[in-house]
Amino acid sequence: KSVVASFSRDATGSVSIGTIAVDASQVALFDANADVTKAGIVDAKADLVSSTGKQLAYGGTNTTAVGNSSSAGLVKGSGTGVTAAALTGNGVIATKGEGAFTGTFASTVIAGSDKVTFTFDLKGINASTGAQTTTAKTLDIVTGDVTAVGNGDTTVNSVGELVAAFNHAAAAVPDTTYEAYSDGGVFKIRSTTTGDTSGIKLTSIAGSGSATNMGLSVADTNIHMGVGGAKATTSNLDISGLATTDKIQFSFKFDGGATQTYNVARGADLAALVSNLNAASGFSSYAIASVSGSDIVFTGKSLGADKTISLTGVTYTDSSDVSKELATATNMPYSTKAKVVNAAFTGPITLDADDKIQFDLTVNGGASKLVTIDKATIDSVISGGLGTINTAANYATVLNKALSNAGFTNVTASVGTIGSDAGKVLFTTTDRGSATSINIGEVSATKGAKQISVDAMDISSSSMTALGADTDDKVREVITAYISVVNSAINKVTSAAASLGSVASRVDLQKTFVNTLMDTIDKGVGNLIDADMTEESTKLQALQVKQQLGTQALSIA
Repeated sequence: KSVVASFSRDATGSVSIGTIAVDASQVALFDANADVTKAGIVDAKADLVSSTGKQLAYGGTNTTAVGNSSSAGLVKGSGTGVTAAALTGNGVIATKGEGAFTGTFASTVIAGSDKVTFTFDLKGINASTGAQTTTAKTLDIVTGDVTAVGNGDTTVNSVGELVAAFNHAAAAVPDTTYEAYSDGGVFKIRSTTTGDTSGIKLTSIAGSGSATNMGLSVADTNIHMGVGGAKATTSNLDISGLATTDKIQFSFKFDGGATQTYNVARGADLAALVSNLNAASGFSSYAIASVSGSDIVFTGKSLGADKTISLTGVTYTDSSDVSKELATATNMPYSTKAKVVNAAFTGPITLDADDKIQFDLTVNGGASKLVTIDKATIDSVISGGLGTINTAANYATVLNKALSNAGFTNVTASVGTIGSDAGKVLFTTTDRGSATSINIGEVSATKGAKQISVDAMDISSSSMTALGADTDDKVREVITAYISVVNSAINKVTSAAASLGSVASRVDLQKTFVNTLMDTIDKGVGNLIDADMTEESTKLQALQVKQQLGTQALSIA
């Protein structure tokens, strides 16, 4: 529309009319045309978009759009990780493995070829397998041992003298790792090494010649190992879910220190796994692993009641160090990643230039971000340029690209392989533990956003359900989008009012100018008319006088 705003006259007397153009489509509240598509501020349809920019596939209408409307199994969901309880053990006051002889001591003479013979087994731990080792020992006390330590005679008169004679004989044996001592008058033999890695098992005592066993005997033939190191033992360990070439990464804390990790192959059996762990670089400096039935015992090498050992967690990989999940739990402390399992893949699907699959994603409690899959995303990772996703594996590839585009580095998409997850697209965090979480909002598959006009909005429950907003989250998104549409309309009305106000001001200004100009012209014209009438009146009067004088002159004549 055009509004007359001014006029002007040039030097030749030509008049020009000035106008102001007013775009009625920008200021009309309603469109009175009979067209289905309306252009008024109140009755024009606007796209429904969430606060994060997601096109909504519910809450409005869009009857003309064509394209994909399937999310291919991608659904709303959430999941959190779990931090497993550590397997821990505490140390005790360190002791040596020892064995005691029973009976009432009686003196004996060891002279000439007489001797008293002790037999026992020294126990140790194999550094590779963690299994107990046995070294059989025989020690003879002869005349020289008795005369060297007592009062010079050949009689062993007391337990103390027997201890001295035994240790004198042991000192002559290379690399001796045992000794005798008196414990309240009881004769005992013990390992010289403190802690869990050594011990002793008594077998017998016997005299020969005139020598006797001095009234002593072996009643307890059990193995007695030392103590002191902290121990942690698995319970109902099951490694059947791992292939022999798979790996287990053990994470330990020794005595409250920094976490130490050891990545070892499972091996053919439990013994092989233990052997591999004991051989892992650095592990033997802190602990030793051993097999106990169907379980593993982890024994710390530092001794004392203040010492600790803690298996804080394990993870599993294949032979190429690719992370894997197990269908059967090992019953070791395994902290899980946060995971969301989608519905079965329902493709193939093809997205054209206007199609989008979108969802809001929050990871580990961080900021929510919009993830968008469109044709360009698909074509960037799948060859062919068709915008087609044919398989669940294709979908995971596309999703990882979309996640990267959205700025996510702590979550990945993959195809499940275990149990009910098999064949489905999974989202998992890269980290593990209870601090991890994934929250996927409503998934919107749109062939262009749904639309609504201000005058058609109805937030009743029945209307929302009819327009596809059938969950609380969808209703919240739709109402938020409605508010955005209304705010946009308010801004347009404000802008239209300002535009019309500007036009009105210009018209009023020109109107005032024209009125003033017309008043001036009228006054000037009046002045001109007044001046001419006086002159003509004077002339007329002069002529009339001349006429009268002429008439009189004629009459006199």
